[in-house]
Amino acid sequence: TGPTNQQTGDDSLIYTNSAMVDGLTVMLNYKPSESGASDSTTGYGVAFSGIEGLNIGAAQEDNNTTANATVENTVFYATYATEMGLSVGIQVNESDSQTANSDTDFEAWGVSYQINEDIAVSYGSSKVEFESGASKSDQEADAIGISWTNGSMSITASRHDIQNVAGAATDD
Repeated sequence: TGPTNQQTGDDSLIYTNSAMVDGLTVMLNYKPSESGASDSTTGYGVAFSGIEGLNIGAAQEDNNTTANATVENTVFYATYATEMGLSVGIQVNESDSQTANSDTDFEAWGVSYQINEDIAVSYGSSKVEFESGASKSDQEADAIGISWTNGSMSITASRHDIQNVAGAATDD
């Protein structure tokens, strides 16, 4: 997810401005402290799409919805699509928690290619790294896909492989 998916809910203030600079969107959010929470939740993000085919973004949030367990979330992403049918994307997230052994890092990338107007292929990979003291194995996922489209009809096939789902070494 990009910076548009920040902490929201009842009593949240969300500000979005895409008129300052062509192709630049700025987002801010504020959620006041609730009963049992240690502080307010605040976040900000920027997204840029001012170059044809390129989208980049970054966001940061201090999520204080649980008392004494602030989670600092950070996300960066970039996608690029060419006129030749090639698209690539990458995303990196980091979640740093005050709660022991709760930090996670996420990395994902994908590439797709439109071979012709009817056939497309894609490949993607992701990895979730859990904090070392969490006694969890890193989750790794890969997927490959192909599709054929003719008018409104499509035939698709994909193969997915996920190792250590949610950090469980025995769950593949």
